[in-house]
Amino acid sequence: MLMALDQQAYGGTPDQLQEQHPYLTFGQIYSAFAYYWDHKAELDADIDRRLQRIEQLRRESQPSPLVERLKQERQSFLRDGE
Repeated sequence: MLMALDQQAYGGTPDQLQEQHPYLTFGQIYSAFAYYWDHKAELDADIDRRLQRIEQLRRESQPSPLVERLKQERQSFLRDGE
């Protein structure tokens, strides 16, 4: 599924994917694509389900203290720069 997601997100040829993932052989890359295409509907549904879950968790979670502090620092920086 990683190869399918990588290819969907960034495009690219098997050569480019192998450059990005040098620990994989071309056989492994082509096998991953073959598996993906043989199970496309099932894997696409699983990808969608996972993305929806990530969005749900993102909506339900509180911002981290670090994110809040960075926002405050940014606002302070923008005010001071005026």
